[in-house]
Amino acid sequence: MTHTGIYVVELKHWSGRIRVQPNRWLIDGYRFPPDPHIANGFKCRLVKTLYEHRFPTYPNLWVESVVVLTNPDAEIENADSPAVAAERARYNPTFASIDAFIAYLRKREVSLQQRILTTNQIRGIADYYKSQSEPPRSPVYAVPGYETVEYLSQRPDCIELLARPVDGRSRGLTRFRIFRPSVSDSEEERRRAKRKAHGTLDAVAQIGDHPNIQSVWVHMTEEGDIIEGCRWSEAGTLRDLMDDEDTRPDVESAQEICLAIASALAAAHDVGIIHRAVKPEHILMMNGIPKLTDFDLSYQLERPIGDLTVLPDPTRLKDDGYTAPELLEGRDIDESTDLFSLGVLAYELFVGEKPHATARQLAAQGGALSDRQIRRLRDVGLSDEVIAVIQDAIVADRSRRLCNARAFVEAFAPDDMATDGPDAPPPNARLEPGDTYDVYEILEFLGQGAEAQIYRAKTMDEDQVALKVFNREVPRERALRERTLMRCISSDHVVGSDGRYGHWHGERYFLVMDCVEGETLRQLIDRGDLPDGETFRRVALDLLDALRAFHEHRDEEGRPSPLIHGDVKPENVVITHGGSAILIDLSVAGPPRTEDFAGTVGYVPPDRILGTEMQFAPDGDTFALGVTLWEWLYGAKPQPAPTVGGPPPRPAHPRSCIATSWTEWLLQALATDGSQRYATASKMLEALPQDADVPIPDVHAEAAVITTDPLPPTIPFYVAPPRPPRTPNPRVTPLSTI
Repeated sequence: MTHTGIYVVELKHWSGRIRVQPNRWLIDGYRFPPDPHIANGFKCRLVKTLYEHRFPTYPNLWVESVVVLTNPDAEIENADSPAVAAERARYNPTFASIDAFIAYLRKREVSLQQRILTTNQIRGIADYYKSQSEPPRSPVYAVPGYETVEYLSQRPDCIELLARPVDGRSRGLTRFRIFRPSVSDSEEERRRAKRKAHGTLDAVAQIGDHPNIQSVWVHMTEEGDIIEGCRWSEAGTLRDLMDDEDTRPDVESAQEICLAIASALAAAHDVGIIHRAVKPEHILMMNGIPKLTDFDLSYQLERPIGDLTVLPDPTRLKDDGYTAPELLEGRDIDESTDLFSLGVLAYELFVGEKPHATARQLAAQGGALSDRQIRRLRDVGLSDEVIAVIQDAIVADRSRRLCNARAFVEAFAPDDMATDGPDAPPPNARLEPGDTYDVYEILEFLGQGAEAQIYRAKTMDEDQVALKVFNREVPRERALRERTLMRCISSDHVVGSDGRYGHWHGERYFLVMDCVEGETLRQLIDRGDLPDGETFRRVALDLLDALRAFHEHRDEEGRPSPLIHGDVKPENVVITHGGSAILIDLSVAGPPRTEDFAGTVGYVPPDRILGTEMQFAPDGDTFALGVTLWEWLYGAKPQPAPTVGGPPPRPAHPRSCIATSWTEWLLQALATDGSQRYATASKMLEALPQDADVPIPDVHAEAAVITTDPLPPTIPFYVAPPRPPRTPNPRVTPLSTI
């Protein structure tokens, strides 16, 4: 609050190269986080409402959203100049530093030449807002098994939020949309909504794993709420591509996009689901693959197909030109409602602008494309079939509009593509033993994560390797970044690669890694195999050596260039048959930075979690190592959900064979205050207990023990026999230059 007004300030400590742009910003050339002003705008409206309600006689003012980027190492493009923003009264300004924001406030006061709020008014407003800052008394919505970290939007019928899993077995964020029955509905209406929800769940399941529909999972609660979940993605949308002259799709790419979306709509329509909101903002572009997202699952075609759902509140819909007239007017909808939107989208992709600003404008100008607009499509060089389906889709009168998405598919499909044959295999289908590409033959499937599958394979020379085959949606830059990191980490206790990679049949990138026989710490913990003192000491030293290779990395000129693993946990530690520990999975590794939460709950220090984001720092790795070793040593996590300033953990089942000094050593790693934690792996190694050099016999016969003898044959995993020397300290190349 200042003399010039009220500002809601969002601080972002983002790293890398940041381009400020509409809708979604661009970070490092491949991440597209939503414009922070969008979420901040909700806060501004709340602050404005409270202000007007409590101070009706105070000046009418605009509550401004401000975003301040606080990382001095970030490279920022298109940030606002304090002088220009103040002089021109820019809405939603973004500043590259706190100093720039303060300069803006000073220049803003000078440019206005008068005070909007007096000092006493500012004090009164501040005191009022402080009184309103108590924790909300109304219950917050919680999805079982998840911790809510941010609300994206809230309406009476739908809540959209971000959450992270609390079980510690998966990482990253999940987006949930919760569709709720209206509190004003009668009992019969609620029963009808519940029946319809069951139908929706069945329909979503029937769509299956379509390559152009973002995968979701759906659950219905006893209260009738429909919970839709999907992995949170910072992939850019089609709108981002269309708004950037450098990435705007050409005619061939536009046809491929239209074909993909038409195919997705056809699959949805086949099971009776109408999207209702087909527009560029609702199409993710993941490595060039369009993914239709944001289905409104509350509105499904009833059975029989002639009974159509009517939107209850059309007044909250925006006439953006994509929304069909019948939706805006609250009339019946059908499949053609989506095809109207697709037709407008296709026209815009080919011509560069929408055929009309609003659907109401289209209706007022004849309800169809004009001869001039059709000529513009011909000038692009489109076929008569493509022009015909676009023309038949952009019709205001639903009864005269194209209503078959298959017609779109047939018009946009290449001549050599069959549109009525068997369905294509699901995207990212599991490779089978015997499948080959180049010099590699798949031997067996080992496991998979959110972004990739792991296989044991052999080369033409019969050498066994591990292949990490990324999903089709993972871009080349992402795969090569992990390849670069594996090559520049010099440690026998980190999964290695000689740098080979490929593009499996032109569809999915893959990395070639060392292959090893062994078990993960997670397998040992789940089986109840606890270590003796000597085994614990050896594994701890191996993992500290691995993390030192990250934290003490140097660039080509020999300058310190620390790296962070970012996801140390039992699942990512392999114990080989020889008893060595290998740290695997570098998918979130990189330099120190702040970005979207990508760790695993319970293994990330609570003081490094910033809402939906986390700070990647060396002491985060030492914390995660402490949790991992504690869990293995005592058979259970130290704490299910550590909190800043919380009490230190104690072993659930103390073991007399373990020296007290080991527990104290781990407790410092588990400190929830970063200033009390080991800052780096080297600091943690220096603090290793002196009596750790003495093997400690395990006197508990009832406890299963990992001995120092070689392990029996088990399921193969990563890493491998001796490998050729790596290039010493190659530079971690910025993504945009790979």
